[in-house]
Amino acid sequence: MIEHVKQNPMKLSLPTLQYQVGYGFRVAADYAIGTGITGVDTKVFNGEGAVIIRLTSDGWLWISKDYTCDGASGPTRDDSTSAIGALIHDVYYQLCRLGQFPRSRKERKMIDIEFWVLLRAAGMPRWRARLWYWGVRLGGRKSTLPSRRRVTKFAP
Repeated sequence: MIEHVKQNPMKLSLPTLQYQVGYGFRVAADYAIGTGITGVDTKVFNGEGAVIIRLTSDGWLWISKDYTCDGASGPTRDDSTSAIGALIHDVYYQLCRLGQFPRSRKERKMIDIEFWVLLRAAGMPRWRARLWYWGVRLGGRKSTLPSRRRVTKFAP
């Protein structure tokens, strides 16, 4: 059974995330974080067979160096208060697209609440975190659809 453990964002101590910006952002060093979402144990592999994402049933999430994502979407600016929340949110939504995490309304809400918790824990003002939360609640469902998976293309 998947659950979301209530957490006080002001009492969380977030591990430091090393990342590079450019096209979205790239994780510069392996990253591990305990999340409040428990009950799913899964791995995602890259094309060479190496694990790039590991989620354990007790809520630990490992993301390998060089993992890339688009970060926060929409009319906004990325900064140090959004980086961790956006990364973790992108990873969970990718797991949904891949069919490795349930994408029901209940589970998506858990992911979005975790996003809010991480934004607040990183120091984002409450009013701004609330706007971001409602942005993903209202506009994020389509990003969990399997049809939104990234397709590998070849040229020429």
